[in-house]
Amino acid sequence: MQNHIEHEAKILDIDKNKVIHRLERLGARKILDAVTVIETYDVNPAIKLKKKINNNSGFSPILEKVFALTKGGKSLLDRSAYLRLRKEGKKSELILKYSENQKGTRIKSEREISIPVRNSKEWVQAQISLKRAGFVQKFYQEKHRISYIYDPLALRFDIDTWPNVPTYIEIEGERKSDINKGAKLLRFKTSNLRSDKAKDVFLKYSVSPVYMSFSKKTAEVSIAELLRIMIKVLRNKGLINSDARYVAEHYLTAELSGKTTHGIRKFCWDVGMYEHRVGKPKITRDNFATAIVDGNCEIGPLAARFCAELAIKKAKRSGIAIVGLKSFQRYGALGHITRDIASQGYVGVAFNSTEPFVIVPGSKSPILGTNPFSIAIPTNGDPAILDMSTTKLPMSLVWYARSNRQDLPTDTFLDENGKHTTDPWLAQYVEAWGGVKGFNFSFMLQLIIGGLLDVRTQDTWNDPYAVGAIFLAINPDFLTSRKDFTRNVAEFIQFAKLQGASRPGNHGYKMYRANIKRKKIFLPEQTLGWLNLL
Repeated sequence: MQNHIEHEAKILDIDKNKVIHRLERLGARKILDAVTVIETYDVNPAIKLKKKINNNSGFSPILEKVFALTKGGKSLLDRSAYLRLRKEGKKSELILKYSENQKGTRIKSEREISIPVRNSKEWVQAQISLKRAGFVQKFYQEKHRISYIYDPLALRFDIDTWPNVPTYIEIEGERKSDINKGAKLLRFKTSNLRSDKAKDVFLKYSVSPVYMSFSKKTAEVSIAELLRIMIKVLRNKGLINSDARYVAEHYLTAELSGKTTHGIRKFCWDVGMYEHRVGKPKITRDNFATAIVDGNCEIGPLAARFCAELAIKKAKRSGIAIVGLKSFQRYGALGHITRDIASQGYVGVAFNSTEPFVIVPGSKSPILGTNPFSIAIPTNGDPAILDMSTTKLPMSLVWYARSNRQDLPTDTFLDENGKHTTDPWLAQYVEAWGGVKGFNFSFMLQLIIGGLLDVRTQDTWNDPYAVGAIFLAINPDFLTSRKDFTRNVAEFIQFAKLQGASRPGNHGYKMYRANIKRKKIFLPEQTLGWLNLL
């Protein structure tokens, strides 16, 4: 067993080849070049920890410290402590790492207790023992690590490349002053040093730490099993069964319909915000045909459903209704909400603001959100649905491309200098759909949302709940007979079909039905692994 204090600091977003060249010119010794596998465990709040796993485990020193760290009901992660099974090249060990230093320093100090795990049989035994003791696996992570030792200063340099995260270097030494010297040897400024934990780096690049793998493989999974897992995740978050099913189907329908940017992966990301729920949506202003709703940081699909149902109720007696929503979490595809309205026989319209990702044409100043917009029209079959962002492509495609290591389409996304880029790591902004006309359309949506709901897109970087949404329901019975409305809609859809055009939403319906018929879909292993660890 080892028990020691580490002093370490990171330098982010490095040129790996240049750093390796400098290390080798300095005479540093390469000691590792391998993929590291890390399984992170934490206490399970539903299970009381057992003080002893078994007499032969050898993990007692680590467990004793875990008990001390988790007194008072806090988890290890709450205490910025990490219990890990780590396999690094030929070396495997169980590690407990926790902070020893004060905040606000460029170089962090951490206590590390490690116990060797000598072979694959002991690795499996350790996994079983941890679960029997009441621990639950929280993360599975892989990274490629290249490590060097610089003997004159007893420094260790670890060059880490994680899936979907730009490479960084971590410098570890016996004294903080030596780490500053190590940075200078590699021609970095000491101001480049950061005491960030890996989780802070992942957050910076909008990457979830839950399941990180270099695998590009896909796995076939049954739709019924996917739905079961998603509902279970949501039930564990405190949702009643009916709400859990609605939220799960909201994201699953997007996945099955081909909107993968708003499907299972987005569900996995959004679930991380669900603990911030304050309460149920509350009507704060109510009139005959209008209402304002405070979402109380409610889960996005549930808050949107509340507003859609309220709009339908009002439109039934008033002909048209408008409901505004403030302070809510994100949802998946907006078309799922307008489809619910249209399925009740009403025309559904919805749009919302987002963080500013759209720049003024010809500049590099973002002022608008992607501001998605949806209309659903009831027909004598499935509703016709338009569901689109007011940008060339949704910004969520950037996160999707990062996780799947894909290039972005050309002439769509822009870097911080307003230049077009296909690199998802450089993409900061996206162009409006339709040039100046599309930009102005989105601008007007922003004026409606901001003016009516008192929300400012420029505030969303500091307050993710400073967004707004508008939901409209239009009752055809107040303008024409239901029979004439249905006939008029059907006639135009048939006319368009004869000319070679299909109604909006038709492609998604076809994909959805094909997937339902197959009963299975393919998901990236990374997404499926993430879902299974939630």
